[in-house]
Amino acid sequence: APLTDAQHKGGPDFGYRLRVSTAQPDFALRAAPSCLNVRAGALVPLSVYAIRKDGFNGEILLSLKNAPLGASLDGARIPPGQDMVRLTLSVPATTPLGTTLYAIEGNASIRGDQVRHDAVPADDMMQAFSYRHLVASELQRITVLEGTKYNPPIKIAQVGAVKLHAGSTTHVRFNVNGGSNVVDQTTVELNDPPTGIVIEKIEKDKNAIDVSLHADKEKIKDELSGNLIFNLVNERVPQAATGKPAGPRQRSFMGVLPAVPFDLTR
Repeated sequence: APLTDAQHKGGPDFGYRLRVSTAQPDFALRAAPSCLNVRAGALVPLSVYAIRKDGFNGEILLSLKNAPLGASLDGARIPPGQDMVRLTLSVPATTPLGTTLYAIEGNASIRGDQVRHDAVPADDMMQAFSYRHLVASELQRITVLEGTKYNPPIKIAQVGAVKLHAGSTTHVRFNVNGGSNVVDQTTVELNDPPTGIVIEKIEKDKNAIDVSLHADKEKIKDELSGNLIFNLVNERVPQAATGKPAGPRQRSFMGVLPAVPFDLTR
């Protein structure tokens, strides 16, 4: 059969190259989206994809280059054997406003050598209402906008990765500053979690929010590591002049929390 490509094209008018050599393990990175808008003092999620070459299967550590002063990554690690991670980029409230060009760098140990590559800026785009592609862009930009007055009074209580097991429920506790009134008006939800991981229940006390995460055994096929990203949501019941509820509970998106590492086993 003639040699063809992914578009089923081939023949004497098409050129192909065949490399025969010993394996040269390496990797390349793509970071999406290519343009980020974030308010000073807030966080924004992004994705970094690994293109692994010649059997390289190791961990890739991520870092920022030429980013706005004080900006940092949370969950900046592509676990061994995995091709993508979602993480968060945080920008301090003191960061100057404006647009900055920056880069995300990956660092890995390959055969005893430290190998570094910058991620190629990219955007996740859909074609023909079905296929998704990472389309390369020329520049990686971040635009810092005027800061938000809302300072999230919430922080995860535990240290280290959340341990999940397929078919089981795991509790994740968030400490909340500000007393029972702030706790009552604050909740969290998962931001585009891996398939099969859901919030089963949320319970509150005067200083904390306890989130029950369930890993659906039927939907989880493989062991997985990465990050969970939680949206912070404000909930309140409008009050009438009489002090009675004036309408149903209202929800408003307040931002995302720093990425929370997790390990999922079957």
